[in-house]
Amino acid sequence: MKQDDNSLAVSLFPMFNIMLATLGVLVFILCSVVTLSLGIDKPVDIGIITPYGSAQGRQPVYIEWNGKQLILYPQKTAVAIPLKKILKRVRSYLQLYANIGKKIYGTVVEKVLTRVKNNTDSEYILILVRPSGFRSFKLIKGFFEHNKMAIGYEPVNQLWQLRIKGGKYDSKVKIENQNK
Repeated sequence: MKQDDNSLAVSLFPMFNIMLATLGVLVFILCSVVTLSLGIDKPVDIGIITPYGSAQGRQPVYIEWNGKQLILYPQKTAVAIPLKKILKRVRSYLQLYANIGKKIYGTVVEKVLTRVKNNTDSEYILILVRPSGFRSFKLIKGFFEHNKMAIGYEPVNQLWQLRIKGGKYDSKVKIENQNK
């Protein structure tokens, strides 16, 4: 009996598929290692650099919004803003902004915000928004805009440790007016 010529041929397609799968796994492992080595638990320096080596024009005042607190940098002074609790009591944006203002009143944050509001030619507020604060950021942004403050905003990674202008990150942030 004559055998079929096709039955004796060896197909390399299964070997090619195994090689591609192995290559894909290796690329995934390489990407994972690079991603992990770049970003976890490493401080991130934030500042303004121009081609001339220093900031020119208006200087930013850094405030972090994490969904629960406004944190002023580099002082690391925080003011708790319980938006969920406030939103249950208010009926308009004006009432919301007034309640946020009450939480800030008498703190270092209020003094800095007043200074920025009076010096709009030389300073502005740069809000660093953590992912945990994205949902409520529009309300906080509205507060600053309602009070006619010059603002900018930038999203920052939830895991980043921020160092502003060479300050060392301190995870024990002082919280002011938490019970107001």
